[in-house]
Amino acid sequence: MVAAGSDEGCGIGSSDWKSMNGIIIIRDHAKVTAYAGNCGAAIGSEDEWDMTGKIIIVGNAIVNTGVVDDAGNVLSNRIGYIGGGENSNHDSSKGHYILGSDVTINSLNGSDTEALKQYVNMHLDSEGNPTNLTELDISGWKMEFLRQKQPVRAA
Repeated sequence: MVAAGSDEGCGIGSSDWKSMNGIIIIRDHAKVTAYAGNCGAAIGSEDEWDMTGKIIIVGNAIVNTGVVDDAGNVLSNRIGYIGGGENSNHDSSKGHYILGSDVTINSLNGSDTEALKQYVNMHLDSEGNPTNLTELDISGWKMEFLRQKQPVRAA
């Protein structure tokens, strides 16, 4: 899927000074490319204070972000952020992020929190640790769950 915002728009999420207070879920091997308009996040909200919902990326999803101009041209010198705002900020303390370790965001592994800070505007405490991020490693659980659900064969 490809989604693009325009001017003050998000590729996926809320724009025009509206809160992103819902849930965005990207999962199950989804391949998503989201482009922000000139103002706004690629996935999330236009401004950091508008990000009050949840962004969930799990299940081997592949997410790429960027920014487009009003004519729809991709701006290679800009980063498309996930969360609140069109700039790198870590002020969005009201939103929440749930990332699976098996996802890929802009070629980065979902378990690499430090590297993902450049794309995901999660709130950081005074030591640089995310305060509104839940990291999931569900691959092992899923396999165990699938093994338990195997039908029993009659002897």
